[in-house]
Amino acid sequence: MKYSIILLLLVVANTVFAGDNDRFKVRNLQMNSEESDIAPVYYNGRVVYSSSRDLNTEVKRIWEKSNLGYYDLYIGDPGGAGELIKTRYFDRKLNKKYNEGPLSFNRDGDFMAFTQNYYESKKILKLKIMTSSNVDGKWDDPIHVPFNNPDYSVGHPALNHDATIMYFVSDMPGGYGGTDIYKVSRNEDGTWGRPQNMGDKINTPGNEMFPFIHRDGLLFFSSDGHAGLGGLDVFMAHVNRGVGEIEHLEAPVNSYADDFSFILSSDQYSGYFSSNREEGNGSDDIYSFTNNKKFINIAFLKGLVADRDGNSLQNAKVALMDAEGAEVGVFDSDGKGSFNFDLDPNKPYQLVVQKEGYYSKTMDIADLAVSEERNVNVVLDKDPVISLLGVITDKKTGAPIPGAKVKLIDNTSGTDEDMTSNANGMFTKKLEEKRLNERINYNLRVEAEGYLSVSVNYSRVLDREGQYDVNAEVDLKLEKVTVGQTKLEDIVDVNAIFWDLGSYQVRPDAAIELDKIVQAMENNPNVHIELGSHTDSRGSDKANAQLSEQRAKAAAEYIKSKITNPDRITYKGYGETRLINKCKDGVNCSEAEHQANRRTEFKITKF
Repeated sequence: MKYSIILLLLVVANTVFAGDNDRFKVRNLQMNSEESDIAPVYYNGRVVYSSSRDLNTEVKRIWEKSNLGYYDLYIGDPGGAGELIKTRYFDRKLNKKYNEGPLSFNRDGDFMAFTQNYYESKKILKLKIMTSSNVDGKWDDPIHVPFNNPDYSVGHPALNHDATIMYFVSDMPGGYGGTDIYKVSRNEDGTWGRPQNMGDKINTPGNEMFPFIHRDGLLFFSSDGHAGLGGLDVFMAHVNRGVGEIEHLEAPVNSYADDFSFILSSDQYSGYFSSNREEGNGSDDIYSFTNNKKFINIAFLKGLVADRDGNSLQNAKVALMDAEGAEVGVFDSDGKGSFNFDLDPNKPYQLVVQKEGYYSKTMDIADLAVSEERNVNVVLDKDPVISLLGVITDKKTGAPIPGAKVKLIDNTSGTDEDMTSNANGMFTKKLEEKRLNERINYNLRVEAEGYLSVSVNYSRVLDREGQYDVNAEVDLKLEKVTVGQTKLEDIVDVNAIFWDLGSYQVRPDAAIELDKIVQAMENNPNVHIELGSHTDSRGSDKANAQLSEQRAKAAAEYIKSKITNPDRITYKGYGETRLINKCKDGVNCSEAEHQANRRTEFKITKF
């Protein structure tokens, strides 16, 4: 029988029933009628199913396509050994004149989707899916899904746990043949997306139908197109991690008859299915089963993202990382701030949560046991928007310097960031991971073409929100360099060094100044300098020329030993030829005046 014409497969075949095996134990239920009982689903601890039985026995309506009654929705309470007792109508308002079912519920049991017939002038046409919400214990009037179409059938809905995805069956154009399984997303506002065919790993030129989606991401369905024992057989695909290989369920779940409407309990150890195997009570019967081997071992991580005031945060990026730091999955929190992952048990994970305007948070997730469902609440602190502002200027003119390179080094973490000053000489840095009342400690290295670079430390406590003016605490003025004219001691906080009378040994006070030169040259690797040494006028010209050369060499060797490129240092002795005061030969001067002439200066020769 073609699915596009009838609701369900009802053909009774001559079958061979394979008995229980080590994995599955199958039991025919006593509640089965002589009619067709099919499509069980879990609902609030009970089971709802479709049956062509009629509790109103005075008038029985017969469906000419099957010579059986029309399907209505029934509900049964759990009894022992998987039995269903106290069978009764599920909801008379939902049971119409023709066929209802299969159906599906979300986990909370307050939203459902079910199959009905299109019919016109007492003629049954195609299938359609209707949905209804339960408000105050009553089901609303059913409404159509937007992809229903009287030209083809849409039926057999299967909702995931939160009804954000629905799998269903259709023979709509563009499929692989017969009936195919599709999926469609349901938006937060209750609207539906565009149906997507599940592809050729699941769908075949034959018929695929009766989908059921387990909370572990296992999609069970029946097919007569995949290789099986005969008729409809039950198959499984793990859709949460890519379809992969399709698994055929072994006997006695599958038989040579039609086996369909397979559902599995949340712990994977029991369930129900329908079959028309010949030893049953009626046309189709519902069977219970137990299963001693899980189809997949999985754990669940779910949670909520909120701010300190308890407000849910939507569209927070929640990333799950494995022990090697590889991203396992990413989830954007929904309107309620919730997220969820299914993951391999007994492994360590890390949760990284980020949202614009908030500080990110990282949480270690200890090993989850098999089937464990762990809840985590993630509280994000609001980013108070703290930033730094600096302005690079010319030290003499005060004009802003555009295009200056600024390297900001966090002395605490060791991380660094490169920035460039804008047309106004400004640079800004948002301190995204810093918090109020935290102390920051940065080193700023600034360089610009034609200027001597500077390196300064900036440290303070973040005692307020907003922008911090770096210039208020450190000097970001750069000295312009004129090669051959600019003296290093004029633009760097360094003094000329002095010598004892007749000596070329570097004095301790001179070493302090030479160390400043070392630092300035390390900060400015493109600077070359000449050390020029001088004597006072006492002594012969020849002796003073030799002494000044020795002094220049001693100072140069001191610096060369401490910088990365010693070739940038040259030296020259000028003797007594460049006295800076009146103290030439024959002039009576104080010792302090003579000391002023015994000096070494630093001239920039290349930049």
